[in-house]
Amino acid sequence: MNLFEDTIEVCNETGYNPQLPDGSYNILWSDENTEKDRTIYEEGAYWVNMDNGCEVYSDSFYLKEVESRQPLDMFDDTINICDNAGYLFEIPVVQGEVLWSDGKIDHKRTITEKGLYWVNVIKACDVFVDSIYINLISDDLLTIPNAFSPNSDGINDFFELPLEHGTVELFVYNRWGEIVYESMDYQNDWDGNSLPSGEYYYFFSSTGLCKEYKGMISIVK
Repeated sequence: MNLFEDTIEVCNETGYNPQLPDGSYNILWSDENTEKDRTIYEEGAYWVNMDNGCEVYSDSFYLKEVESRQPLDMFDDTINICDNAGYLFEIPVVQGEVLWSDGKIDHKRTITEKGLYWVNVIKACDVFVDSIYINLISDDLLTIPNAFSPNSDGINDFFELPLEHGTVELFVYNRWGEIVYESMDYQNDWDGNSLPSGEYYYFFSSTGLCKEYKGMISIVK
């Protein structure tokens, strides 16, 4: 008779109350207990025999005590995703009951809509709780200048790119394809490097944008 899971996890000091089937049986547990209704507190292997005078039914299990732990930090606070791209979430806790803020119960799911999400994962004594904000990025809304005038008048002195989406890598070339400026973490601080007025070509990417950008920038003095 299959009465129990092979391994049963319980929180420390809460104990486990085995549910035996209804009926008239003579009960014998591996620890010589003869009660049908009992609570087991000690970790270990247990078996039970139930004799109704005609047949003897047996089953066994291992009772494992589990420590309660602090909630797990599973995700970054905010994740930027491209429009319609979606983001695949995989809960790192393989076993356990999952409940998302929108009612989903999947361990693995793809989220495509902007908003704040939280998830609870309950496994025996452990409750894993985390939240994340999904931000949708539309590259079509970016504004990239086509000229700047580094004359130290405090107006349009630098080549300014949208930095709020992540780390920007910038490369600038002259008409002969030679690099005249590069930065792996651009901070909107390029003033032309004393280059003469003219047209230059830029290429930049960002950890938070959906594609790479290239175009022409004019230095006007």
